[in-house]
Amino acid sequence: MQPDSKRIFLNEYINLISEIGSSLKNNVWWTTWISSKNRFMSPIGKLLQSIFFGHSPEVKITYWNIIISFLKSLKTAFIYSYFIFVLKIIFRKSLSKDLLKNKNVYLIKTFSYAHSFNSSVFQDVFFGSIPGFLKESGFLVITIIDPIGDVISASKACKRLNNTFPYLAFNRLLDIPLSLWIMAKGLIVKFPKKVDFAGKNLSNLLHRQYQTDVMSPGAFLSLLMYFSFRRISSIYNASHLLLTFENNPWERMCILATRTVNPATIIIGYQHTVVPEASVNMFPSHQELSASPHPDKILTVGEEPKRILQENGNYKSFPIITACALRYQYLEKMPMRTGDIKKTLLVALEAANETAALLDYVLHNIRNNTEWNIIIRTHPALPFDKLKKFLKNSLTKKVVISKQISVQTDLDQCGIVIYWGSTVALEGLQQGIPAIHYDNGSILSFDPLFACKDLKWTVKSSNPLIELLDEIAKIDLSSLNNQRNKARTYLKKYFSPVTHEAMKNFL
Repeated sequence: MQPDSKRIFLNEYINLISEIGSSLKNNVWWTTWISSKNRFMSPIGKLLQSIFFGHSPEVKITYWNIIISFLKSLKTAFIYSYFIFVLKIIFRKSLSKDLLKNKNVYLIKTFSYAHSFNSSVFQDVFFGSIPGFLKESGFLVITIIDPIGDVISASKACKRLNNTFPYLAFNRLLDIPLSLWIMAKGLIVKFPKKVDFAGKNLSNLLHRQYQTDVMSPGAFLSLLMYFSFRRISSIYNASHLLLTFENNPWERMCILATRTVNPATIIIGYQHTVVPEASVNMFPSHQELSASPHPDKILTVGEEPKRILQENGNYKSFPIITACALRYQYLEKMPMRTGDIKKTLLVALEAANETAALLDYVLHNIRNNTEWNIIIRTHPALPFDKLKKFLKNSLTKKVVISKQISVQTDLDQCGIVIYWGSTVALEGLQQGIPAIHYDNGSILSFDPLFACKDLKWTVKSSNPLIELLDEIAKIDLSSLNNQRNKARTYLKKYFSPVTHEAMKNFL
């Protein structure tokens, strides 16, 4: 794909969504996946790509999609009514303003996994050592968790900790019908009658996608987050709010709610992960940045993500500051490999159904393989039992499903990593493990290492895999170590070290 085509498509996509948002002038717009341009959750990017190349749209959106979306939201509403009811009992005496007099409160909005808790500590995989640094700086740190997985178990674990709460503990049962009512009102908007893209008027199609999104569980949960953070802001009157930054709907609702109640709160968005070309959600137009709920400043994990944001987004004078790679702090101490390549391939997957195409590609190509061992590492949010229904090929005797919690354990066992968009590839590359990117043909690359040219290869579905693995394994050691050093130099720009000076940016 030519760079000019990529740039034209990116700009037209960004401007299209920005123009719709500007015409609606409705905060419900920010609860939708279409507004966020999330590459995993919104089908619009794929649809626009087809139209950009002169093909018929691959995505069909009908009124039936809207009905199904709403039915899913009703099911979600029923489940979350139960969660809110139970959490009201669990935390009935814990949410008191009286405990906060004369306290300098710093709010952290984060996520939890099943392995995030032990008997007395919450291990925040997103913000690492920042809570401890903030406490040393004189703040009362309140951690608000969005549990990924078992909500009740995570909530009970929070109850055993100090100043750690699930966001649902601040919701009321009345928020359920209020959220559904706001979603229903969001259907009745004056959508622009003309929305041009590549010479086609997409108004009807995009209107239906907006309606599908606004009636979806994603919009419903974002509105629950909005009501929760209104109460959180009224209780804590925090000086700061720190949250991950990907321009997702729930982030925007957190920011909107906080600004509505406490306009003086300093809101910091932390770019906690990678920024591939396909992260269109991270690239707003100037108009969108002015109108949307957004942080006061963005902190990045390193210089390279900052460069990518500034080159592709319209941030201009908006403060984007290089901080440090909190999630990857342990990599600073990891030694780089200098030996030959093990004949074990790690398939690193993320929490997206599209990764099934990568896994199918690997399974298809290793059917007659006798030399290479295969380790499949799925994402906690999309385990193999859920992913396997999307597969066309079966596992063989040379394939194992990783049960390891630690990424490092899997990396220690492998010689090469194959990935689509997983950050595991960066962690491996840092240690001198060659990486193979699976290109699914998207106009904007999902590769977090798209700008890295060393110790990395790219395959498409038509390319033989075993031949490439053997080719990489046969690289002479001197050339291999030279590429390892160059790749590590690139990653030093991507991940800045965690230092006391770097953490001051969070103040």
